[in-house]
Amino acid sequence: MIFFPIIIVFLCLVVHMNKALTKRARMRAVVRARNKIARTIPTPRTTQATRRGNKKRPNLQNIRPTGTALAKKIIDSQPPPADTAVPHIKGKLRLISVLIAAHCPSNPAWVRQAINSILSQELPDSWELEILIGVDACQNTLKIAKSISDSRVKVLMMKHNYGPYVVFNTLMDYAQGSLISRFDADDIMMPRYIQQHIDLLLKNSKCIAVSSCDVVNKKLKSTGERVLAVGQCTFHRDLWYALGGFRRWRCAADREFLIRATALGYSRARTNTKGVLRRKHANNLTSGSKTGMESALRKHYHSKRNRVKANCAKGLPVPKLTPIRGIVDLEMSDDIFNEFNLNSRSV
Repeated sequence: MIFFPIIIVFLCLVVHMNKALTKRARMRAVVRARNKIARTIPTPRTTQATRRGNKKRPNLQNIRPTGTALAKKIIDSQPPPADTAVPHIKGKLRLISVLIAAHCPSNPAWVRQAINSILSQELPDSWELEILIGVDACQNTLKIAKSISDSRVKVLMMKHNYGPYVVFNTLMDYAQGSLISRFDADDIMMPRYIQQHIDLLLKNSKCIAVSSCDVVNKKLKSTGERVLAVGQCTFHRDLWYALGGFRRWRCAADREFLIRATALGYSRARTNTKGVLRRKHANNLTSGSKTGMESALRKHYHSKRNRVKANCAKGLPVPKLTPIRGIVDLEMSDDIFNEFNLNSRSV
């Protein structure tokens, strides 16, 4: 009987300890559940303004984008492309098509000088020339281009300002030559330029003909610089179809085109003499504020171009694009383009 009270006390202690342990386990379970929920909710960043009680948010519309954000804003603001295209055209032998994307609102007379320098070219025997001018939604440039009375010159008017490479893609639907030559509207083509390019391509069909150029100012006075004009080149039209044309970029798409061409086994062939007088001015693609060499947009394109180059070096398939073309204003274009009627054909 002496041990009976001791046993009762011991049982009471066991029951009390069990309740305490159960309560503590329940509390731990609740804390773990709360922590799990808290981890799924993003914690707002505390700034100096919020610590002081100033909860006024900054006006994001007044903040000017920079870097990648600026590049994305420019890319997103591009006009809509055309959703139609003409069928594949097999080029005419011994015909070279010179494509020019023209947008010179402040100096439209430069377009006339560029066209006249092309029309004065001497061609090899039995070769013919056609010049297709894609006016990139500029009325002043359109007036100058249409004032040139030569059957070899054909003028196409774009409804929106797309940039040169979308214009080149659009002009390719109308070019009829077996050879395609890309040229800038504010430059001067030197004598024998086309003849030398044709000779290089006749020797090697899997090459891209390029020439060096002297850099000049607005008045065509030399600045002493000489560079290789890789963007102004001549190639077989089959290369354009193999690559799917140029990318829909505002600048730097010519070098990306050459990277893909090199991956397909094409090489650059350079003429022995200078072929171009390149004007250097504030509205150049390489000098402008939006598309200059140090612009955010060009750096954005360079990163994409380097990615393509790295993938091609790894042996990955060469990207073949679906050419992005612009919407053509057929009423403002020459009558010759109504025969194709780009905007009424389906893909």
